[in-house]
Amino acid sequence: MAKSLLPSEPTQSRADRVTRKWWFILIVLGVNFLPPIVTRNHAEAYASMNELARRILSGALLYSLSSSWWCVFDLVPIALIAGLVLLGNRMRRVFAGYAAASYVLFAVLQSVAVTKEYGVAIFTCNLLWFVAIAGFWAWEAAAGLNHFSCWRAPWWKWWVVPLAVYAFWMPLVHSPQTGAFAFRPLFFLRMHTGLVFCLMTPVYLAILTLHHPRVNLVLMRMTALVGIIIAFWNHMAAFVFTSDWYHGVAHLPLTAISIYALVLSFRKGDADAGSCPT
Repeated sequence: MAKSLLPSEPTQSRADRVTRKWWFILIVLGVNFLPPIVTRNHAEAYASMNELARRILSGALLYSLSSSWWCVFDLVPIALIAGLVLLGNRMRRVFAGYAAASYVLFAVLQSVAVTKEYGVAIFTCNLLWFVAIAGFWAWEAAAGLNHFSCWRAPWWKWWVVPLAVYAFWMPLVHSPQTGAFAFRPLFFLRMHTGLVFCLMTPVYLAILTLHHPRVNLVLMRMTALVGIIIAFWNHMAAFVFTSDWYHGVAHLPLTAISIYALVLSFRKGDADAGSCPT
């Protein structure tokens, strides 16, 4: 493989070394313990942190979106992925730039709520994680370390695709009242999956894993690490704190692909390069 395609290029070698350190991972995990921020009734808000977190996440700005124009963010990812397949590296910076912008939107729309009791409330850890990932994707947009010129990955690496498609598409709608399922192929345009971290991150990571090791390993590592943390808490909420198994199953793509991507991010070799030309 040509040297310029290896993930150990000087442009990411220092960041790669830092993000491999145990203390870096501890810092990322430690963000989880930062309390939410509220603008009023602080004592009442912090008396029950679990209830405060529930109110922020269930009342986030994302759920107040009413304009049909927001469906643009559900359609653009499809167009960008088609562009990556057809145009390869000519689309990589555009794709990375859009990913950076989408993580900024995740940070604002899923981490901020306007509540009657506490005023503006911010779920601090999610906000910081999502903004950090946005920064890594913005770096990728400038550096162009991902290489999408070849899609001939080994067959066994394609297992991520159906999971990523399911996470983004979410064609089955579940009714908690009746327990029934309905097939709604266009429902993703109403629930705005393109603006949801847990549903878009499997898509971004799936694309990176298919092109490993010719990708930005630091970007993949950070995105996957946060994906695992978010997935863990969603599974806890679905299977331990409640019995909302449909919610838990919906997060399985995020869990599986994030773990896989994190493992791959610590591998620099070109053994998985497949039959792509060098």
